[in-house]
Amino acid sequence: MATLLQSAAYANDPDLVPPLMAAMARAAVDVAAEADSTDGHDNRFGLAVQVLNNTAGLVPAFAWATSTNATVVDNHAVHGIGAEVLTDLQFVVNSVWNAIAGADVPS
Repeated sequence: MATLLQSAAYANDPDLVPPLMAAMARAAVDVAAEADSTDGHDNRFGLAVQVLNNTAGLVPAFAWATSTNATVVDNHAVHGIGAEVLTDLQFVVNSVWNAIAGADVPS
């Protein structure tokens, strides 16, 4: 399990920024194309617009939110921003989307 220091190192790694921004933009485009009937759509869509208009401004929120995923943080501790982290990054960005958007989605 990743330590808090490993999570902080991951979230503050400048090499994380370009692939994280790409994953954020990809998720935003996908969310923007969702049906209006999607649970939490208004909040999810609102975040998509924010990300597409100011991706860099939201990097800290996504970096810290994705730092809660033990798999990417453990892989980062061993490999840095390598294929092991990049493979899971899109999944992790997608998985934290609702939390960052404040979307109230039934479980």
